[in-house]
Amino acid sequence: MRDRSEGMGPDLAVGTTAITGGQVLPRLLPVFNHRLPGVRVRLVEAAGERLEKLTARAMVDVSPFCLCRSIIRICPAGRC
Repeated sequence: MRDRSEGMGPDLAVGTTAITGGQVLPRLLPVFNHRLPGVRVRLVEAAGERLEKLTARAMVDVSPFCLCRSIIRICPAGRC
C-alpha cells in the first residue's frame, strides 16, 4: 500500500499486538479478504510502542490495535 497517490495498492501491512491480533484478526481477516480479494495483508506483530514507531515511519500502513493508547496519551484524562 505504499503508493497512495492512486488509492490502495495490492499490499497492506497491518501492525498488531499479539493479544488483540490473536483475538480480533481471525474474525476480521476473512471479511476483509472477501470484500477486497485483490489486497494481500501482511501482519506485523509487535508491542504497542514499537507499532507506533513503525507506523510513523511508514513501515506498516496501519496499526489499529495501538490507537487507544495513542489517544489516551494525546488526550489525558479524557479531555478531548
